Amino acid sequence: MSAENYRDIIEEFFIDIGCQEALEDSMRRIGRKLGKPTDALSIPRLNTASRDNSEWQDMRDGFRERWPVEHAVYAYIRPTAPGELYTGLGTGS
Repeated sequence: MSAENYRDIIEEFFIDIGCQEALEDSMRRIGRKLGKPTDALSIPRLNTASRDNSEWQDMRDGFRERWPVEHAVYAYIRPTAPGELYTGLGTGS
């Protein structure tokens, strides 16, 4: 997978890609696509704490620099609006 072909690969081979910050919604969506029950699914958010945004921004910037393709995939599948889950993903094969 490269910066040039990641979108094509996602569209052809993946039914969905989940995102950590929307883990429960991601798992429900993937379960529905696989025909699995999701009603009882509950993933609690443990060990959460408020953090200094500037510290996290430095880490995000470092991640983008070290892993540009992974960041491009994340940006591609990340929700574009509150309450709206991922759009643009293919049906997989």
